[in-house]
Amino acid sequence: MNPSSSTAKATITKVEKGPYTIHSYLSPEWAEMVCSQIIETPSSLVIIDVQLLKEQAQAVREYANSLGKPINKVIISHCHPDHWAGLEAFTDVPVYALPETVQEITGYGQIMLDSKQPLFGTAVTSTVICPQPFAIEQEVIDGLELIYHKNFGTETTFSLMIELPQFNILIAQDTVYNGVYPYIGDHNYITNDYFFDTWVATLNTLKTAGYETIFPGHGLPTDASILDTMIESLTFAKSAFAQSADGEELKRRIMAQYPDYKVVDMLDLSAYMLYNNPIGY
Repeated sequence: MNPSSSTAKATITKVEKGPYTIHSYLSPEWAEMVCSQIIETPSSLVIIDVQLLKEQAQAVREYANSLGKPINKVIISHCHPDHWAGLEAFTDVPVYALPETVQEITGYGQIMLDSKQPLFGTAVTSTVICPQPFAIEQEVIDGLELIYHKNFGTETTFSLMIELPQFNILIAQDTVYNGVYPYIGDHNYITNDYFFDTWVATLNTLKTAGYETIFPGHGLPTDASILDTMIESLTFAKSAFAQSADGEELKRRIMAQYPDYKVVDMLDLSAYMLYNNPIGY
């Protein structure tokens, strides 16, 4: 992995594998350290997730344009707006997501965007752009195999990961966080169970897959040791939630355990959703 640039605006990391390059665009902390991944093949680009803020989305688009290849498609990994609100910068290319994610954005996207306005104002769009549904499980682009994995009950109800099996690479997006407080506020609206246990179960399954490089949804690309780190942090968060009377106590406990993690806003949102908004979006 080669971090090619680190500025006040973003950090871009490149992982080169023969004729293919995966570019990871990490926005700065004030923009929630969101990752947009760009899979570059010899003839085209596939972009996964497009940021929260207009400025960051436009920067991703400009970086993609600088690679000099057409964008084959944009894929949105899940329903949270920090990964799709920037779609205004990509209205000229096909945009896809899981059918369940399309339903969630259609039903709750405006509420989710509106919830970002107090923090970011006009820096985030007020207009929902909904992806098209797709349900393919595998495709090959320029000889590069992409396997699409649908998760249930990790950071949110439904999410998508992309595996590049030729290189033992997993684009995990928000199933994995690296050095950022994970968002833990979503839950199963049928059973009212939170996703701590199902998320950990998914991570344990991923540990058996032999991945060498993992691209998180927040934070820098890393190796498979991040899976144990995530399991530990989620296990601690579950215990802290059970012991905390309110969101402030939960926040204090988690910050004391992980003082070096970034994006406290993510922890604030988790606390709000866990204690003040029990039905979720």
